[in-house]
Parts: sequence; structure tokens; C-alpha cells
Amino acid sequence: MYADMGIDKSRVLIKLAATYEGIQAAEILEKDGIQCNLTLIFSVVQAIACAQRGAHLISPFPGRILDWNRISSGRTEGVMPCDDEGVVSVKEMYNYYKVSQFIYVLIYFTFQLFPLALLSIFNLQ
Repeated sequence: MYADMGIDKSRVLIKLAATYEGIQAAEILEKDGIQCNLTLIFSVVQAIACAQRGAHLISPFPGRILDWNRISSGRTEGVMPCDDEGVVSVKEMYNYYKVSQFIYVLIYFTFQLFPLALLSIFNLQ
């Protein structure tokens, strides 16, 4: 379809939800040379499944992970990045991808303490 319009596959990026079906679709598209961004990632298990199926890019939502944990525990106070469940989760994802030597791109969304959170993930504090 894109080739008919003169657009090379390398310029196409399909955004899919990281559901079971979305991850399966990404695997097929990636094998056909079309890169995918798997989004709505709320767990390390989802990130690992995306990596194992060859997803080019993942977009975890650490702020939403923090929000869910805050609400489910009834916590009202803030937390430091090292205790932030979203930061901890993305750090685990990053470390898994790093040691597993998957080719990847991670885009992080919804950090409440963006600079401190990034420092914590990459051990730069």
C-alpha cells in the first residue's frame, strides 16, 4: 500500500496497543519490515513480550503505573524516584532490554518528576 504511493517501508511506524493481539500484529509487521511502536505498556511482562516479538519501539507509561499504585494503596503523599513504582518498572524494562541485547527504543510518557525520574532510571544521581 505505501509502496504504491512511493513511500518506503523504513518511513512507516505503526502504533499499536501492547495487548496480546497488538503484540502478535507487531510481530507480523516487523517481519515484513514495518516498524512498530507498542504503547500502553504498564508492566515489565508486556515489555518483555514486545521485545521477544521484535517490536522496534515501546512506550511505557510510568506515571500511570505510579498513579495506579498510589490509588490502590490509598497513599496520598509523593514518593522519591527510587521508590516510584513507575520509575522502578521502567528501570526493570530498561535493564532487561540492555542485558538481553534487544535492539530497541524506549519512549517514556507521563513522568510527574521527569528529571529526577530519568536520573534514577539510568543511575545518574
